[in-house]
Amino acid sequence: MAKVSEIMPSPLFSVDPEDTLLKASGLMQQLSVKKLVATRKEIIYGIITADDITHHCDDYVNRSIRDVIRWIAPWVHDNIRVHRFGF
Repeated sequence: MAKVSEIMPSPLFSVDPEDTLLKASGLMQQLSVKKLVATRKEIIYGIITADDITHHCDDYVNRSIRDVIRWIAPWVHDNIRVHRFGF
């Protein structure tokens, strides 16, 4: 039977748990990987996958759009509803 070390991906790439999804997805693309380990000071906090980012993309985009609207036109922010990937 094969050992874990024989089939696990190596090297292991990591991000800080406080990094943005945009940074993590960019790093995944740059390194051609689908998973990153979230670490800080040699403590493992979890694993983020490309699928995780995809599933949370909708919320992330909507929050970003709301932030931009709040910054550009704070007086209209309360009157705008952000829908899936748009206004």
